[in-house]
Amino acid sequence: MPLDPQAQKIVDAMAALGLKAVEDSTPEEARESMRTRTAALGPFDDVAAVVDHRLPVEGGEITVRVYSPGGRGPHPALVFYHGGGWVIG
Repeated sequence: MPLDPQAQKIVDAMAALGLKAVEDSTPEEARESMRTRTAALGPFDDVAAVVDHRLPVEGGEITVRVYSPGGRGPHPALVFYHGGGWVIG
């Protein structure tokens, strides 16, 4: 399935920066790379609402945070799974 054209533009813009992969970077390089990537995206839209939901899973619950834009929908969705690690500091 192809990416949404707007998402593809972001992927292409990040690739065009020519930055070293995070896994090949020192912590200092990774932090600078993140600042560069964030600046390249430009200003972000405001978030109208943030709601946490608790979902049952095998062995317990997980928290799902939903960020919603203002205005009428429907709006696209992006599911982000944090990789964890806490390696960049």
